[in-house]
Amino acid sequence: MVALIAAVTLAASQTPNQWGAWYVPVLLVVGVALVAGAAGLARREYRSRPRLVIDGPYTELRGVVHETNPRTGELIGVTSTATSITVTSTYSTTTVGYGKDENGYGAYVKVSNQPRVGNRDAEHVHTTLTYFGPDGHQLYEINGRWSVVVQHPDPERTLMGEERTLPANGSEHPVDVAWQYYHEDGFYAFNEETRFQARDLRSRPLVSPCRVVVSAQGSGCHATETFVLTCTNGKLSIETAPKP
Repeated sequence: MVALIAAVTLAASQTPNQWGAWYVPVLLVVGVALVAGAAGLARREYRSRPRLVIDGPYTELRGVVHETNPRTGELIGVTSTATSITVTSTYSTTTVGYGKDENGYGAYVKVSNQPRVGNRDAEHVHTTLTYFGPDGHQLYEINGRWSVVVQHPDPERTLMGEERTLPANGSEHPVDVAWQYYHEDGFYAFNEETRFQARDLRSRPLVSPCRVVVSAQGSGCHATETFVLTCTNGKLSIETAPKP
């Protein structure tokens, strides 16, 4: 930049000396090269930053099994993630009721870290979910819950969003969005606080169609995506909202 300023100053002089006549083109070239190099470095830095992507909405049927609460000895119902035929994977246990044989659908989205270049981790990532009714009125804004994180036994731990580090390896990290009991038309916002607000998870009811804005924030990275929850004939579904 100094070279570029000097070149412009010498070129603008009404009585350029011999030094200026020789070195003005050189200084101009050096100055332009420095500016271009700095712009290139800034662009590479931008492209190598963590880049959060929110997509992959899906629902899965969750079957209830009975386990004993290790803290109280009480029989509780917990769920494992499953399809309608076989268990595909087991997420962290989620209390759905005390001693009840009930199944339900969970709605999820996936968050991943996809930098354009490089492999920088996305650190301190947490999510926020905002729900809107069919009339556009905001219903709730809650901390998101990472589906694979074991639930905290203490209710005070649920008041802060869980932070995670997302590696830049294409891995997808599910986030809970909603819960619906099997063959019921009602469905509910869902996060870490739900089981402490209602023993049967029927807390913070939603109305179909429900728009959900999912935001993910981390150190130097941010993403937002909008989804639509619907419930038809007792089946919960979630899709990416059409772009305006």
